[in-house]
Amino acid sequence: MTVNIYTYSNYREYLKDFYSFKKQEKDGFTYARFSEAAKLGSPNYFKLIADGEKNLTSANIIKFTAALKLSDLESDYFEALVNFNQAKDFMEKEYYQKRLERIKGMTSGNFSSQKNLEEAEFESISNWTYHAVMILTNLADFRESPKWIAAKLYGLVTEDEAASILDRLMTLGLLKYDENGKVVQSFKQLKTNPELKKIGARLFYEGMFKRAIESFRLNKPDERELGAYMVGISEDQLPEIRRRVREFLAEINTLALENPKPERVYSFMFAGIPLSSNEEVKGDRPWH
Repeated sequence: MTVNIYTYSNYREYLKDFYSFKKQEKDGFTYARFSEAAKLGSPNYFKLIADGEKNLTSANIIKFTAALKLSDLESDYFEALVNFNQAKDFMEKEYYQKRLERIKGMTSGNFSSQKNLEEAEFESISNWTYHAVMILTNLADFRESPKWIAAKLYGLVTEDEAASILDRLMTLGLLKYDENGKVVQSFKQLKTNPELKKIGARLFYEGMFKRAIESFRLNKPDERELGAYMVGISEDQLPEIRRRVREFLAEINTLALENPKPERVYSFMFAGIPLSSNEEVKGDRPWH
């Protein structure tokens, strides 16, 4: 038994039920123990939030989701639920209500049809072209033809490579034939461990960024969206920034999956990379 967060419309009620469940499940679970796990200053902070005496801040939402041991999707739901309950005007409340509905939609129907790739599986299809071919099968005019696939991918793969990609995806069970004999995806979404650090992940992202560079040659400006900001941040801001990026990309993915008749395959990426080191510099000397 677990406490299903998706059944709640009030995060404080969820916290109360979570606490009751933990007390029954495990002896010794206390507010103080939760605060320690969440790295909160006050040992009674959980109770103050659950009882409505305090509101959760953005920084503490992150700490709560970690201590509650929520999945990425559950964390997104919890964050949206907190903001929905704490919203101060109708427009803000409506925005978060729609977000809650979208997230709940991802837990049922087509969105539950997903496969978590093991590291070995991911490494065997680490080239971006495998993933592009899988998405191509969703297009109305898709043809099980290496020549057609090669042309659709701007000739960046040969016909032999396209045939090999189809074979590999079929062998792995990631593509299949439907009742009409059409090649389709076996799963609506593929997911990997977000902490995947093996060589396959590196090759995948290297390939995607090389393909992004190719877009300057292959695509018109109005077919792509590129932008960059260089900003100064502190280390304690990074978890919140990363959470917002994941949330934004998940919303784009959800919006795209709602389209029953896709026409092209797109990749939306975000690159947040340190341009300066946080190592202490010793022995510096004046410019002049």
